[in-house]
Amino acid sequence: MGLWRWEYRCRGESWQSHLHNEWLFDITLTGTDIYGCSNDTVFSFIEVYPVPEASFEAVSNVQCGIPQEVCMVNTSSGAAGFDWNFDNGDISEENNPCTDYTVAGTYQIELVAQNQYLCEDMTTLEFNVYGEPSADFEPSQLVGCEDLNVVFTNLSDYGEFATWFFNGIPFDTSWNGEITFNDTGFYQITLVVGNGSGCIDTLQLADSIQVLPSPIAGFTFEEDETAWPTTYQFTDLSSPDAIIFWWDFDDGNTSSEIDPRHRFLSSFDKEVVHVVINQSGCPDTAIAFIDLDQLIGLFIPNILEPENTSYQEKQLFLPKGIGLVDYHIAVYARNGELVWESTELDAEGMPTQGWDGTFRSERLPGGVYVWKVHKARYRNGQEWRGMADENGVPRKSNFLYLIR
Repeated sequence: MGLWRWEYRCRGESWQSHLHNEWLFDITLTGTDIYGCSNDTVFSFIEVYPVPEASFEAVSNVQCGIPQEVCMVNTSSGAAGFDWNFDNGDISEENNPCTDYTVAGTYQIELVAQNQYLCEDMTTLEFNVYGEPSADFEPSQLVGCEDLNVVFTNLSDYGEFATWFFNGIPFDTSWNGEITFNDTGFYQITLVVGNGSGCIDTLQLADSIQVLPSPIAGFTFEEDETAWPTTYQFTDLSSPDAIIFWWDFDDGNTSSEIDPRHRFLSSFDKEVVHVVINQSGCPDTAIAFIDLDQLIGLFIPNILEPENTSYQEKQLFLPKGIGLVDYHIAVYARNGELVWESTELDAEGMPTQGWDGTFRSERLPGGVYVWKVHKARYRNGQEWRGMADENGVPRKSNFLYLIR
């Protein structure tokens, strides 16, 4: 049994001098037996070839625009042949080929460099082809009243970013701009769009937005001491250019008078809204809260005339009340038979159901009936004392005259 010793030695000059040339390595094999005797040696060599280094740049003939010619600047080293692959479908074996792009986008270019020993190196490059930006936009409206909100729809081509200006002042960098104009006048809108190539385009619309003046709404109110309780007089204090007036009293009633008077049949505070409009159609709104005293009451009528076409209120036996939270009324025939009853109240505590003079869908004959309030309690906890009779005595039941 023996030992074999391999020795490798580079033939020729230093490693650096052979960077782009083939290398020859001497190989020596020496056999040594178990006694340490070496009497046999074999010599050979290995040849190693260099690998080329692929590299290049892409240069366009224009900064932006379609179509676009892009040429390669080959900076490879140690190569003798080249294979180019362009993902627009072109291929080439030239040293510095050119190709055309007709659609904007990001393209990948591949280069395979090969030397005379058929050793290869590959590299890729992403290249952006930019179209020429063209600015265009459309406003949501051109004319409007103060506090005019306008949204600008960007219709530009080949843009990646946008900056919006009014009267030379930038106000938005979103693709679709938006702004609220608080002051009256004409406004010049400018849009600048661009992309990664550095190309930009500008569209300017002089006096494209007009903001019209709005009136100024205002009013005062006070309780009218000469009228029924909770009756208020409203006085308009709006600017002189107001020509249309509208009031909402928050109780289902409205008015188009300039200075209306209104009675609130309610025991809740009310938010009164006053809207005025000028000749340009621009509105303004004023709001005030009416602090109402708690209003309570219950009135029971004593005549029912279902066929009375002159006085509609007499066609239904409907108690008038407000501020009720607990309520039960009934109507009886003279023999004591119950012919109608109700406990229904609305949110204001007003009775909502009335009697039309029928019983089980049959018309009852005219005559004298009896109404009776079994219970009636107000929101403030006070009990209803009753209706005063002809002698001024409060009663919780009395006669009802059905007239046919």
